Amino acid sequence: MSSPVRPDKAWTELRQNLGASGRQPLFVLFVDKQETLEQVHRNAHEFFQNQSEASVPMGLVYPLRTAHVVGDMRAGLEAQKGSSEVPVWLDLAVADLPHRVEEPSARDAHDEDGDTPAEVPPPTWEEARQTALVELDGLVDWLDTDLARPLIISLPEAWSTRVETLAPMLWAVRTDDITVQKTQGGEPLSKGQVTGVRVATRRAIKAHNAYTADPGAATYREFGAALGNLAQAEFDAKRFLYGISHAEQSVAIFRAIFEEKADSPQMMRDFSVALNRMGTVQLAGGKKQAALESFTECLKLRQCVREVVGDGAAVLSDLASAYEKLANVYRTLERHLDAVTNYQLALALREELYATQGESAQVIRDLVMARGKLGDSLCGQGDFSTALTYYEACIPVANRALELLGEVPQVLQGSASVHGRVGFAQRSLGQYETAVASFELALEYFIKLRDQFGPSPTTLRDMSVLLLRLGDARRAAGQSEGAMAAYEQAVEVRKELRDARRNSLAAARDLVMAITKLGDMRRELDLLDLAQESYRDALAVMRRLRERHGDTPLVLRGVAGLLDKLADTRHDLGLVTQGLSAANEALQVRLRTREIMGDDRQVLEDIVLTLQRLATREPDTERRLAAVAQVDVLFDDLMRRTDNEQMRQFYQSRRDSVMAQIDVGVPMVFHTDDDDEEDDDTKP
Repeated sequence: MSSPVRPDKAWTELRQNLGASGRQPLFVLFVDKQETLEQVHRNAHEFFQNQSEASVPMGLVYPLRTAHVVGDMRAGLEAQKGSSEVPVWLDLAVADLPHRVEEPSARDAHDEDGDTPAEVPPPTWEEARQTALVELDGLVDWLDTDLARPLIISLPEAWSTRVETLAPMLWAVRTDDITVQKTQGGEPLSKGQVTGVRVATRRAIKAHNAYTADPGAATYREFGAALGNLAQAEFDAKRFLYGISHAEQSVAIFRAIFEEKADSPQMMRDFSVALNRMGTVQLAGGKKQAALESFTECLKLRQCVREVVGDGAAVLSDLASAYEKLANVYRTLERHLDAVTNYQLALALREELYATQGESAQVIRDLVMARGKLGDSLCGQGDFSTALTYYEACIPVANRALELLGEVPQVLQGSASVHGRVGFAQRSLGQYETAVASFELALEYFIKLRDQFGPSPTTLRDMSVLLLRLGDARRAAGQSEGAMAAYEQAVEVRKELRDARRNSLAAARDLVMAITKLGDMRRELDLLDLAQESYRDALAVMRRLRERHGDTPLVLRGVAGLLDKLADTRHDLGLVTQGLSAANEALQVRLRTREIMGDDRQVLEDIVLTLQRLATREPDTERRLAAVAQVDVLFDDLMRRTDNEQMRQFYQSRRDSVMAQIDVGVPMVFHTDDDDEEDDDTKP
């Protein structure tokens, strides 16, 4: 047995052996609890999300029902067959996962719906897991030749001494077995999320049992719907890999039913709902191309429904939603022209509904959202002037909602969002004074929302984003003191958000960004001691995140970026030794990121930035020359990794520029966005 390793290290060891020659790699991973398993999942997911869209996605197989563990496992593995170095993950791990529950047994009086339970008690998860391992032991050759993909099997830590006895052949051919250390912290599910997934799981099991007992179109449809609801619950709980798995099963059922009743409008809509849900979960899970295909098929079905039943309000609303979902994917793929086209089609339908259905709250909200989304996509194309036109067109509709509905939360939120979008476009057009006024008006709505209805996490997050943008606009308008005040207020709001979200990873990173913005402002005003204090505070938060979550790429990049800023500030303060110490630590963190992510383009560019600091500031000649040599090698690596001649020329030009500035001792030339947050700084 191997010594326990951290979750990030576990993934590093797995990744390094994925391309092993000989038999297909087979790993056995022992974990202590849900949070530990999720951390390894997250590292794997981040890695494969950075791979080509054409690559095979990482597969997830996990049986839901103890009484059918072998059948569920075999079916799941069969569905993942195909030659690829991307692994399949067979989850036989923690018995009390919220997505996996034991079926009601005869020992129970009633299930949650009050029905009489089955007479024969199903096996426990301990018994089912044993059955699964025995079955896998007989499938060793099939896994190598037919599955033809690396396999990761996750099991409870307590089973580390039992696998060899239950599955000796499996254990003998394993590539490696890894025990993951117990972890602290993490982002636990809320009580509502746990309950939602558990209830949805029980209902999916019940629907399957009903279909098994009485196979027919009605029970099959109910089973498909239950799987779709389970996928939605897992999406709400941010368990996207599990959600994708169940959404795919739901779609498969509705596709089979649709093929039997292709002329039924209701069946067309049911099938489109399943596809829409699958696309939503796929997009959230980083499977952009798969989501595009799901939403495209969904749109075609809803167009068919319109042809059959006409332009009813529900039909037009469904169709507008399909255009919007498709546009959202195009936007994430940076296909801005396609996104604009689909947002325009959606907006035309929303305008028609607004004209014909009156001023209901939902119709008003949908219209404002449609105009806003179109404006957002135009911003993505750089057409801020046209975007501003659409944003400003939202203002009278939002004002009308205030007149009709009063200062209810949804209306206040909508008004704040509208004026915030207007300010974003104005700032992008260089209209800094008017942008400040728009952001200040949006802030007034957020303050009302918080004061009247409480500081919900969503309100705090949106309010803090607005404060950062207000600070940026004031900064650009030359209002330095006002900018500093906005950043300071943003820091306080994000501290409140961190507490409200129980110090989650996202909330902590949000706080780091606000503190970093404040530090940048202080440094710009030559308040170097205060800037150093800000960077140290932000770095302390990131170090705690690293202790809790391990060496995830996101956390490592944040730590390294702050160390670079601290190095620059200390250098400006004349603290040469301390500045070099920070720069050297940043380099070690960058190199650790490379161990995990491989020679990713962004990782290599980040290393160049840090080495450049050392090459211009290191007093020791030998170490300085070593840094220069490493920079040269990294540029060679970057140019080897691309077949695009323009990119090669770009890197060569950049190499020449870096080397020239190293020669004259210039410490920094390239902007790094370690502290940037896309949602805050580049999108409305």
